[in-house]
This record gives sequence, C-alpha cells and structure tokens, in this order.
Amino acid sequence: MFRLTKWYLDCVTGAGDAVVLYWASLEWGVLHLRYGAVLLRPVNGAPSDRYALRPGPAPTSDHSDVVRWSTARLGIQGTWVRQADSIERTLLDNEAGRVHWHCLSPRADATVRIADRTVRGLGYAERLVMTVKPWRLPFNELRWGRFLSSDDYLIWIDWRGGLSRTWAFLNGTERQGAVVTDQSVSLDDEVRLAMEEDRMIRSGSLSNTALRSLRAAASLVPRWRRAHESKWIARGTLQKVSGSSTGWALHEVVRW
Repeated sequence: MFRLTKWYLDCVTGAGDAVVLYWASLEWGVLHLRYGAVLLRPVNGAPSDRYALRPGPAPTSDHSDVVRWSTARLGIQGTWVRQADSIERTLLDNEAGRVHWHCLSPRADATVRIADRTVRGLGYAERLVMTVKPWRLPFNELRWGRFLSSDDYLIWIDWRGGLSRTWAFLNGTERQGAVVTDQSVSLDDEVRLAMEEDRMIRSGSLSNTALRSLRAAASLVPRWRRAHESKWIARGTLQKVSGSSTGWALHEVVRW
C-alpha cells in the first residue's frame, strides 16, 4: 500500500518575512519514512533551510480553531489560530488512487518560533493525503498558491498536462474558470490577483530541495528524479469591484 501524507504550514509577517514548514509521512510497503523541513525567507537576507528525518509527531488539529506543531529536531513551535472556515476536496479518485486536500486554516493568526527567532503574521495550514503513486499522477505541472490580506484570501491549485484541472477559492467560495499565470490569478473580468516583486524562497530539483533528506527513496522514482520546483513570495494586490486589498502571496510551480 502507498500512502503519502504531507502537511504544509506558513507564516508571513506584515513586512514580508516568511517561514514555510513541511511535515510528511511516506508509507510504501515495508518503507516507512517521516520528514520535516523549515524554510526561512527574510525580507533582507538570503533564504535558509533545515531538513530532518524523524521530525517527531505530525501537526495537530483537534477540530478546534487551532493547528499546532512542535518539533525539537528542527527547533520549531508554531500555532495557527483559524480566521476562516476550513475547505476540503477530493481532487482525484480513480483506479490509481486518491488525492485528498484539506485546508484546515485558509487564513490564520500564526506565530512560529524558530530557535530564538519569532515570526508572527497571517498564516495558512493544509494537509494533503495521496494514495496514488506520484509517477501515476495524471498531470505533469502543478501550480499552487495562496494570497492572504486582512480582508481577503485566495487559494488556487492548477494541474496542467494530461488531466488539466483548476480549483480556486475566494473567501471560502469556490470559483470556476480561474486563469493562473506566473504573475496573476484571474477569476473573471472583475476579480484579479496581481503578484509583483517576487523573491525566491527555493528553486531546484526536488531531490535537492523538498526531498533532500529522502534522496535514496527519490532515486527509486524516475518522476521524482526529474521533478523541478520553484517557490516564491510576492507582494499581492487583489482587485475586486468592491475595492482592492494588499497582502502577501506564496506560490510555486512543480514540473515533472
């Protein structure tokens, strides 16, 4: 049986300092691996990262309004107090397996302590569970992102190549027909997110970035060996008929 569970959590300060956290568990026959990572991207300074196998228990959410994660291996303590209702979708369900996405905190008041540093701001938390093996995913490009401001939030998932599908959620409402580019997300003629002043958080092959601590396992899977990801933080402006709001967007592209 194959089962991959991946948590993604983040926090961005008002000034634009960003921290991105991952916890993942892979169960594949006799193979059982756990993995954790923290990426830090200050406004002034180069990005840094840390990775660990056996990072401890997964983040928790006891059906309250708070997600928590603490790991001594990475020196992290974080809380995400939800400001908006969670969103849950099964993105894929076929003979190859399922991809289930659960955004527990589309927008949250987040506090993350990393060693002696504390990052506070708006944050986001999601959990993805896959029983389909990565090399059987029916697409070859993923674009994902989230924009948060004091007034609005926008989340998008965009699959391309093979099975092309797009999901977009504006303030809790699913919107059809979203058009995603490197610099914008358009929902219709009246709603558009523009992203500017991109700063790179991480870029490279997955075996050297997200799967750096799992190179042995990644080397077994051709699509993982070839996969490349790029992740950015950008200043975002969401324009609507009722007005505009500004905040921070985190977005990424992964290609196989």
